[in-house]
Amino acid sequence: MRHILTPDDLFLATLHDLEQRQRSEEPYQILGMAGLLRKLLLDAEPLIDQVNRTRRLKLRFRIIQGRHSLETLRSLGVTYHDIGDCLDPSYIDSQANEAAELTRDQFLSTLVNYIAGQAITVREIVTFEANVAGGVHAPGSPTEPAHVGLDAARRQIIMKGQSVSLYHLRNIGRVVAKALQPLKAAIEGGDGAG
Repeated sequence: MRHILTPDDLFLATLHDLEQRQRSEEPYQILGMAGLLRKLLLDAEPLIDQVNRTRRLKLRFRIIQGRHSLETLRSLGVTYHDIGDCLDPSYIDSQANEAAELTRDQFLSTLVNYIAGQAITVREIVTFEANVAGGVHAPGSPTEPAHVGLDAARRQIIMKGQSVSLYHLRNIGRVVAKALQPLKAAIEGGDGAG
């Protein structure tokens, strides 16, 4: 008899895959994180909701919040802004005391880039890499305004050897993997909820 993966099994395998890919420098491995993040956070019924439904853990995404609001960037006439390494607090120890713990929706709405008047959030990075850049679907032409800006930026801006969007996708994956550790522990601890 074949074993059918439960949502708990799929969650653990997806998180493991995400953790492995975030350690890679290979663009294809990093790009593959987009589909995993989409499945975990953004699908019609995100995988974390399925496995957390009975556990009811308050998952928090720990980040360093940007110093500039969207309104400030617009009022200053800024045409390009990037948070750089300032997403994952463990990546920059000197700023770890400025970290904030966000809900999933707050995290997905976090400003990562500002490109020619277009706000680029965590959600846009993930959906761009999954749906336009080839992480899930074959590469295609962007249609959403945020994706158009990201498509242009990724062709011109390289951060530590990666396109700007892949660079941020990797950091997003690191934040998500850390945020999901309590859920992983509950499943592996056999809480019987799943």
